[in-house]
Amino acid sequence: MMTGLTPTRVGVWNWIPFFSPMHVPQSEITIATLLPNAGYQTCAVGKWHLNGYFNLPEQPQPWDL
Repeated sequence: MMTGLTPTRVGVWNWIPFFSPMHVPQSEITIATLLPNAGYQTCAVGKWHLNGYFNLPEQPQPWDL
């Protein structure tokens, strides 16, 4: 849903446990990045399951732009 790609195409091949090095790369273009260019406003709602280092700077976080 974030990228429009299957998880394996962005490098996520399993669930992401805490402290896992697996994550959605920061270089990946997300739907939330594209929608504002089309005039939409976006927000983050729900759980963050895109990396194993939540609240740690080693991997992308929900508030990164």
